[in-house]
Amino acid sequence: MPTKDELRAIIATSPERQRPLILTALFAGLRASELRGLLWEDVDLKRGEIHVCRRVDRFNKFGPPKSEAGIRTIPMSPLLLNTLKTWKLSCPNGELGLVFPNGAGKIENTATFCRECSGQFRSPPELLY
Repeated sequence: MPTKDELRAIIATSPERQRPLILTALFAGLRASELRGLLWEDVDLKRGEIHVCRRVDRFNKFGPPKSEAGIRTIPMSPLLLNTLKTWKLSCPNGELGLVFPNGAGKIENTATFCRECSGQFRSPPELLY
């Protein structure tokens, strides 16, 4: 688990477009498949909650989380809440209503999605150890 200083470094060096994704991964603890399947209808910006009830698999198919325990409600920190409110205004729109779509508003490819996330956790290198 990263220390507070490591988290600050990750957040500070996050590219602007990836910051909402990185913050949601860090502070809500969603799996990559849950992040890929997160819809705006699952994000309650008034109550400050994320409702996890689906995922997207490597074949871009929606389905339930891996287990019953995967269906959950996660309270958002003020930082995450404000970040997602801002992101919603500039997020690529698509018919699916994804929170983290590709540039065309569709489901992001698994490899691209993971590369965007993991690239952030590889830099700076001292955060790996």
